[in-house]
Amino acid sequence: MSNEQNESDAKAHPVDTLVILACPFCGDTPELPSGDGTLYAIGCDCDMASSRVQICDTMTIEERESAAFVNYRYPEKYIERARDHCIKKWNTRAI
Repeated sequence: MSNEQNESDAKAHPVDTLVILACPFCGDTPELPSGDGTLYAIGCDCDMASSRVQICDTMTIEERESAAFVNYRYPEKYIERARDHCIKKWNTRAI
């Protein structure tokens, strides 16, 4: 891939915005969950592909000790971090 193409892709998809790819089995794009609970999971409605990340696995020990877990939710910054990890796993999974 050329540098010009990389720069064009970076402008089209800013670093802070991850684009989720379509399911390799049915072609649908899964919806992103809200992040309630302790697991962030992306799954396609066809039940053929999924990606999961434990939210606390993306946190440091200090963050785990200090983060409030209120109404079955971690603070939004940790949910967003887990979401980004999960999307990256989804987009790079082996088929």
